[in-house]
Amino acid sequence: MTKCLRISSVATISCSILISEFQKDTIPLDSFHYFKTTAPTIIDEQLIRLTGKEGILTLPLVVQKQYIGLFVVGLNQTESSLLQKDLGVLSMFSGQAAVTLHMYYLRQRREKAMVSQRLKATSTLSRKIVHEVNTPLSIIKNVTKILETKLAEQHIHHDELRIINEEINRITTLLHGLSDFSVTKLQLMSPTDINETLSKVVKLFKESLMLDLGIQFHVDFDFSLPLINADEYRVKQVFINLIQNAIDALPEGGNIHISTKCITGTSDSTFSEDRDTTFEYAEIEIIDDGPGIPETMKARLFEPFTTSKSEHHKGLGLSIVYNIVTQLKGHVTFKSHAGSGTVFTIVLPIARNFSN
Repeated sequence: MTKCLRISSVATISCSILISEFQKDTIPLDSFHYFKTTAPTIIDEQLIRLTGKEGILTLPLVVQKQYIGLFVVGLNQTESSLLQKDLGVLSMFSGQAAVTLHMYYLRQRREKAMVSQRLKATSTLSRKIVHEVNTPLSIIKNVTKILETKLAEQHIHHDELRIINEEINRITTLLHGLSDFSVTKLQLMSPTDINETLSKVVKLFKESLMLDLGIQFHVDFDFSLPLINADEYRVKQVFINLIQNAIDALPEGGNIHISTKCITGTSDSTFSEDRDTTFEYAEIEIIDDGPGIPETMKARLFEPFTTSKSEHHKGLGLSIVYNIVTQLKGHVTFKSHAGSGTVFTIVLPIARNFSN
């Protein structure tokens, strides 16, 4: 039985004489005939050894004169003679495979282009509202300052006013970032304590009226977790969006579990690009015991305007989360099953310079 390999890119095996010649003519070539006059390279020999056969046959994957890859078929000397009469069928098969692959690549590019267009449209809309929103925010901030001064004169301390000011500042920062939604901009990168930031966010939600719904928070923080190098406002925005989603998934009450821990990435990890280096990462999990995410939404969950909520929710929260985490060179994933809740996992690189 022959063994077949599909090579979608020959850039990594450009030292192969057989494949180099194949690219010139885009016709089937086999090692038994070609290497009678030309010595095989190490790459050629490795390809043959990989198939476990005496030689290989290369079949082109070409669409509209565009070379997209090839099939490498392992075969013995006797099989090569028998296959000569079936080259037409094999060429037809490789042609159909090439068309299928080409359509798959086109669909991927088209989907990426659609996401980009949506982001640009959102950016245009954001620029229009930033100016209008900044005006009432400035008025609110000024009134808050006046109220704070009057309370101070009466020796009355209100920590809630400090929180209001912090949130107004955060909204202002977010507005400037949303003016260019297609590229989420990180502002001031500095040592950031994930546990402290999460604690502040949880406190805000605990003291809000939304918890009248009977939602219980359960936190499990790894207090030995080192700092990360991040824009704290953006990190806070990520946590607020994910916790708000969890709350929205529990209209009749329930539980939200939030945990942090330090994990290690090695050469076998999707987080590490350096084969010889070990990295540390902060892992944050936000879990709810709600109904889960509908199957029809999972593939597009991080795209803009994707939502299962009411018409008042525009479906931007998770796309913003994805953009911010990606900008921080991290990863965000989710697991969800009908009736058993949803788990969002964020992994962010630890800033080694601040880990002591």
